[in-house]
Amino acid sequence: MRKLFFILMFSLSLSVSSEETISRWMADYFKRIHDHIGNENYDKAQKELEMGDQNYFRGGRTYEAALLYQLYGQFYAVQSQYTNAIPWFEKALATGKMPRIGQQEVRFQLAQTYFMIGKYENVIPLLEEFIAVGEKYKYPVSAR
Repeated sequence: MRKLFFILMFSLSLSVSSEETISRWMADYFKRIHDHIGNENYDKAQKELEMGDQNYFRGGRTYEAALLYQLYGQFYAVQSQYTNAIPWFEKALATGKMPRIGQQEVRFQLAQTYFMIGKYENVIPLLEEFIAVGEKYKYPVSAR
């Protein structure tokens, strides 16, 4: 059930945030990784992620780098490797390059991941920020 939930979150965030603002090459690259993860071919997905991180986005502070970092976090979360997922979600937020709605998705995923490892003291502030940003910009707060 957890895997299904993270896969759903993963596919929603990729479709919401990547379609109109990244190059066709990047959209194809992210789709290829998504397909590997969906097929549980984690070795291929990891090779693609590593290639992007090491060759294209090292130290990146771009929107595409933020999407890669989010995808890396999702890659680990889907495999229940929550401790490995956290730094990637944090790195995605730290770029400051995601649109607000994308930040909301990552913020929510990070809160879920902290919850899964029992770091509840980190969950509440993230969810409070998630709600505050949602109310300020009139984003609907989903009942996920």
